[in-house]
Amino acid sequence: MNRCFGTGKDFYETYHDHEWGVPVRDDRLLFEMLILEGAQAGLSWETILKRRSGYKQAFHNFDIETIAHMSDLELEKLKDCPDIIRNRSKIFAVRQNARVFLAIQKEYGSFATYLWSFVGNTPIIGARNHFKEIPPLIPESIALSKDLKKRGMNFVGPTIMYAYMQAVGLVNDHLTSCWRHQALIRKPALRDMLMRIRAQLPPERQEQAASSILSCLQNILGTHSRVLSFAPLPSEVDVRVINLLLASQKKLLLPRVENLTLAIYLVSDPTSELIRSPFGIFEPDPTRCPQVEKSSISCVLVPGLGFDKENLRLGFGKGYYDRLLQGLSCLKIGIGFKEQLVDSIPREPHDVELDRLLLG
Repeated sequence: MNRCFGTGKDFYETYHDHEWGVPVRDDRLLFEMLILEGAQAGLSWETILKRRSGYKQAFHNFDIETIAHMSDLELEKLKDCPDIIRNRSKIFAVRQNARVFLAIQKEYGSFATYLWSFVGNTPIIGARNHFKEIPPLIPESIALSKDLKKRGMNFVGPTIMYAYMQAVGLVNDHLTSCWRHQALIRKPALRDMLMRIRAQLPPERQEQAASSILSCLQNILGTHSRVLSFAPLPSEVDVRVINLLLASQKKLLLPRVENLTLAIYLVSDPTSELIRSPFGIFEPDPTRCPQVEKSSISCVLVPGLGFDKENLRLGFGKGYYDRLLQGLSCLKIGIGFKEQLVDSIPREPHDVELDRLLLG
């Protein structure tokens, strides 16, 4: 399938296929991208992407509160950090923009609510056949830039803000010949529908599904030496009993998001060795759990927003599980509710068919 940019460089293909143009409503990620887009001013986006992990380390994984209280001395020291753009104005702008970001959150409840109001809460769908047709700015980016500058942000000019709006999905500017253009139109609607379905399931239905899946998995997992499970969100099938069982047998693996990938850790006690991540999910504490090679996984339990009859999975659009599953040759089992089964999910190049579905 055709990409409109990024082909030939793995990190750039990953960014194109999983991030650029995907609607973002998570404030931490919105702040991260705001800072990275500002750092790009006068440089190429490729240059910034290569330094993304450096920025995460230098700026406390983009924890907004922590950054807002960084001292002048801390910021001055970052001028010697080779893993970020060592421009003093850009470095100090990160703290200033964090402070304004917090003020907007307080005023609107979330930065996402404020940001998405500039496009009427609905992505602008471009219809460009060539990159030369994409303008450097649009009226919405001009309005956003003007308001952010008025509030005190720096490096938020209208051209930078247009690039930001493209990156976080307020604008879908994938070329019409690119496979992501249509995928970003169809999949969000399907995600919204499935999220509503999952949120409406009554507690007794969730308990029934968890019990049914536990019964089936006890037979399946007995022959596997190490099983990659997941720490469930409140709206996902509750697999905590399964995790405790696997932990008692010393074969529970859980994932942790690290640099756009899932690192795998061996967990002995899921009641005490998990910590809440910036994304609001529970992950292994890397100071207490040993990291293991992905090749040691013999079975993986895969959560998702939805599944289809060809055993394809629909996630939140971050691509973490897609990248993980592509490199695994073990048994892959989709875990969910029967209500999450749909006729068809739009297929993309990175999609991996699961070996089986277990829907309670």
